[in-house]
Amino acid sequence: MRSNTSTRFKCGCPVAAIVGRGTLNVGNGLTFNPVGGTPTVDNPTGAVTIASLFIHGTSLANQTGDRIHITGDLSLNSKSNIVVTFDDGFIATAGQSWTLIDWTGVLTLIGWNLGLLQRDGSGDAGSNFDLPDIASSGLYWEISALQDGTTGGALVASIAPEPSRMLLLAAGAAAVMFRRRRRTAA
Repeated sequence: MRSNTSTRFKCGCPVAAIVGRGTLNVGNGLTFNPVGGTPTVDNPTGAVTIASLFIHGTSLANQTGDRIHITGDLSLNSKSNIVVTFDDGFIATAGQSWTLIDWTGVLTLIGWNLGLLQRDGSGDAGSNFDLPDIASSGLYWEISALQDGTTGGALVASIAPEPSRMLLLAAGAAAVMFRRRRRTAA
């Protein structure tokens, strides 16, 4: 395996886990097939963290994030957890987006659970993809769907305004337009 920038590898776990910052480039495919650990209340499946990806920056202009780039196939099983974490000082803003994992070959998901495609990160316990909790910000995560057996793709996570706020904004804009039309008609 080859890494760019300052990515480090943490060994001694069932599978090499990514610790640090940067892009991990993997050739000839990548299979995560850990046996798993002991189930707990917070981790009922006993899944193990196979990658800890960090999101950095304090504005849209300087946002970056860790990434795993795989030339070849990607295989994930039900015991493979991917955890995304914000660096200290990171401020979540609507419109931010990160490609966390991409691959060129076939995607095989053996019981791997992405979870809901739109969520705030507060209830990720039942999925294999753990995102930071942004519920208090009024924002939510939009995650790209993954299809088992597809060739080539990416796992992308974006931050968007919470849907009810968007509806409220649209209703306010409609009210302003309606009021403006009534004035011009009178």
